[in-house]
Amino acid sequence: MESEQDVQKALEKHRMYMGQRYVEVYEINNEDVDALMKSLQVKSSPVVNDGVVRLRGLPYSCNEKDIVDFFAGLNIVDITFVMDYRGRRKTGEAYVQFEEPEMANQALLKHREEIGNRYIEIFPSRKNEVRTHVGIH
Repeated sequence: MESEQDVQKALEKHRMYMGQRYVEVYEINNEDVDALMKSLQVKSSPVVNDGVVRLRGLPYSCNEKDIVDFFAGLNIVDITFVMDYRGRRKTGEAYVQFEEPEMANQALLKHREEIGNRYIEIFPSRKNEVRTHVGIH
């Protein structure tokens, strides 16, 4: 933002809806931006497949059984749902750890297939990304 007034105007949009989803807006200082940029540089380094994928677009009612059924035939070790900042509601994202890296590659082939009436986006991920979403509330 260019001015403090712009920041305040943006903060007023916190938890307002964009379509059917609400948007969270937080103020961040320059030191936090620098730390974030460094972490993004680490994430952009060559990807090692450790059998994890990230799901986006899940119905809020989605549970572990829905995901196991979605990936029928692939052995899942762990499922971690990403929760809102209070830890109360699912955000529509989850991480799935497969038994073998090859299974994660097979899971990526289901990109944009549906659970219920929602298409699910599937992205390669890593175990350390899952850890950033656990215990942060």
